[in-house]
Amino acid sequence: MTEFARAVLARRHRNGEIVNAVARKYGIAAKAVPARDHAEAYWLAACLMRRAGNLSLQDVADRFGVSIGRISQIQSKIETGKNSRMVERLLRDYKVDSAEKPH
Repeated sequence: MTEFARAVLARRHRNGEIVNAVARKYGIAAKAVPARDHAEAYWLAACLMRRAGNLSLQDVADRFGVSIGRISQIQSKIETGKNSRMVERLLRDYKVDSAEKPH
Protein backbone atom coordinates (compact mmCIF):
# COMPACT_ATOMS: atom_id res chain seq x y z
CA MET A 1 0.00 0.00 0.00
CA THR A 2 1.34 3.40 -0.93
CA GLU A 3 1.91 6.24 1.52
CA PHE A 4 -0.92 8.18 -0.13
CA ALA A 5 -3.35 5.26 0.19
CA ARG A 6 -2.48 4.88 3.88
CA ALA A 7 -3.09 8.60 4.42
CA VAL A 8 -6.48 8.43 2.67
CA LEU A 9 -7.56 5.42 4.74
CA ALA A 10 -6.40 7.09 7.96
CA ARG A 11 -8.33 10.24 7.10
CA ARG A 12 -11.50 8.26 6.35
CA HIS A 13 -11.15 6.40 9.65
CA ARG A 14 -10.58 9.66 11.51
CA ASN A 15 -13.70 11.29 10.05
CA GLY A 16 -15.87 8.27 10.87
CA GLU A 17 -14.44 8.38 14.37
CA ILE A 18 -15.33 12.08 14.65
CA VAL A 19 -18.99 11.43 13.77
CA ASN A 20 -19.11 8.50 16.22
CA ALA A 21 -17.49 10.54 19.00
CA VAL A 22 -19.89 13.44 18.52
CA ALA A 23 -22.85 11.05 18.50
CA ARG A 24 -21.68 9.39 21.72
CA LYS A 25 -21.24 12.73 23.49
CA TYR A 26 -24.77 13.81 22.55
CA GLY A 27 -26.31 10.39 23.19
CA ILE A 28 -27.61 9.99 19.64
CA ALA A 29 -27.08 7.49 16.84
CA ALA A 30 -24.16 8.22 14.50
CA LYS A 31 -26.55 8.30 11.52
CA ALA A 32 -28.47 11.14 13.21
CA VAL A 33 -25.44 13.46 13.02
CA PRO A 34 -25.22 14.00 9.23
CA ALA A 35 -29.03 13.72 9.04
CA ARG A 36 -29.18 16.97 11.06
CA ASP A 37 -31.46 15.45 13.71
CA HIS A 38 -29.49 17.33 16.39
CA ALA A 39 -28.35 20.75 15.15
CA GLU A 40 -25.43 21.30 17.54
CA ALA A 41 -24.04 17.80 16.94
CA TYR A 42 -24.34 18.32 13.19
CA TRP A 43 -22.56 21.70 13.33
CA LEU A 44 -19.81 20.35 15.56
CA ALA A 45 -19.19 17.25 13.44
CA ALA A 46 -19.02 19.35 10.27
CA CYS A 47 -16.53 21.74 11.88
CA LEU A 48 -14.39 18.93 13.32
CA MET A 49 -14.34 17.05 10.03
CA ARG A 50 -13.21 20.25 8.35
CA ARG A 51 -10.53 21.21 10.86
CA ALA A 52 -9.42 18.04 12.68
CA GLY A 53 -10.24 15.71 9.78
CA ASN A 54 -8.58 18.04 7.30
CA LEU A 55 -11.34 17.72 4.71
CA SER A 56 -12.05 20.39 2.13
CA LEU A 57 -15.22 22.46 2.28
CA GLN A 58 -16.50 20.48 -0.71
CA ASP A 59 -15.82 17.10 0.93
CA VAL A 60 -17.66 18.07 4.12
CA ALA A 61 -20.53 19.64 2.15
CA ASP A 62 -20.89 16.45 0.11
CA ARG A 63 -20.96 14.28 3.24
CA PHE A 64 -23.63 16.44 4.87
CA GLY A 65 -25.65 17.18 1.74
CA VAL A 66 -25.35 20.97 1.93
CA SER A 67 -23.52 23.73 0.08
CA ILE A 68 -19.92 24.69 0.77
CA GLY A 69 -21.23 28.09 1.83
CA ARG A 70 -23.29 26.44 4.57
CA ILE A 71 -20.28 24.50 5.87
CA SER A 72 -18.26 27.72 5.88
CA GLN A 73 -21.01 29.45 7.90
CA ILE A 74 -21.15 26.59 10.40
CA GLN A 75 -17.36 26.59 10.82
CA SER A 76 -17.32 30.37 11.31
CA LYS A 77 -20.16 30.24 13.84
CA ILE A 78 -18.41 27.59 15.93
CA GLU A 79 -14.98 29.19 15.70
CA THR A 80 -16.13 32.71 16.56
CA GLY A 81 -19.36 32.31 18.52
CA LYS A 82 -20.34 31.46 22.05
CA ASN A 83 -20.39 27.69 22.32
CA SER A 84 -21.84 25.22 24.78
CA ARG A 85 -19.51 23.39 27.16
CA MET A 86 -19.97 20.24 25.10
CA VAL A 87 -18.76 21.98 21.94
CA GLU A 88 -15.80 23.55 23.73
CA ARG A 89 -14.84 20.19 25.27
CA LEU A 90 -14.84 18.38 21.93
CA LEU A 91 -12.98 21.21 20.21
CA ARG A 92 -10.28 20.92 22.87
CA ASP A 93 -10.23 17.12 22.57
CA TYR A 94 -9.54 17.49 18.85
CA LYS A 95 -7.18 20.46 19.38
CA VAL A 96 -9.31 22.91 17.38
CA ASP A 97 -9.25 26.55 18.46
CA SER A 98 -12.39 28.57 19.01
CA ALA A 99 -13.07 32.14 20.08
CA GLU A 100 -13.69 31.05 23.68
CA LYS A 101 -10.78 30.30 25.92
CA PRO A 102 -10.92 27.81 28.82
CA HIS A 103 -11.61 29.38 32.19
